[in-house]
Amino acid sequence: MVERADFLPELVTGIAGREIAHLSYLGPFISYGIPCDEFVTPLASKFFGDNETPKAEALNMMYESYRRRFETTRSLMHQIVHQLVANPSSRGRCLDYFAVVIKQNEKRAQMRADFATLASHTFMVNLMCVMFELSSKIDISKVRVCLSVLVKMLVWWDSV
Repeated sequence: MVERADFLPELVTGIAGREIAHLSYLGPFISYGIPCDEFVTPLASKFFGDNETPKAEALNMMYESYRRRFETTRSLMHQIVHQLVANPSSRGRCLDYFAVVIKQNEKRAQMRADFATLASHTFMVNLMCVMFELSSKIDISKVRVCLSVLVKMLVWWDSV
């Protein structure tokens, strides 16, 4: 799967954050969810009136079903990505994919980021949940940090 050309596609536009989310092989799977970008809300209000808001009990039931569905989807994505990371032949390419996605979407941390050029909120939340799940089993006492990696991180941090 990691040998596919679309696993980590070549980015050619100025909106690389959104491009990698749409064109990469894992992109549609990670993007699964309810669109929560700011341009979706006005569109939804055209179809649902203000007086059609369900009661609190009905909302909780609706939200719970969505929560379970997303939890299951994220769990399945974690299992897939875990297999890719656990396999030595696919680990490097999978980690490269994560690095490119994070690098191309690093402007999300800005106060006034242009979200039209970045991956969707849903994509990033799902990716972060998968990465958190991957990191939850890491025992910090067993992590050996190389000095060269620390130096690179400090140089990068100073340049930011």
